[in-house]
Amino acid sequence: MTRYYWNRDKRDWTTEPQPRPEHGIYLTPDLKPFKSPLEGHKVIDGRAALREELARNSCRIVDPTEWKAEYTNPHFAKRRGLPLYGEKR
Repeated sequence: MTRYYWNRDKRDWTTEPQPRPEHGIYLTPDLKPFKSPLEGHKVIDGRAALREELARNSCRIVDPTEWKAEYTNPHFAKRRGLPLYGEKR
């Protein structure tokens, strides 16, 4: 049985194996030092320090999919076209 491979350049099937694209490694740089929002006098100078700070204060970073902004001030929400608390969109 003949084996076919997709040729991305020609956008067609071929019997010649195609080289796989090389994927590089992505390194996330460390955080720049910033003042702690929980303890205003302390400076957080990296991811490890941030994890320790969050654990010490029983906090966590909220995923954007978990949180939905709802506004209670009708004037503020209406001027900006934002959803008012309890209002269906």
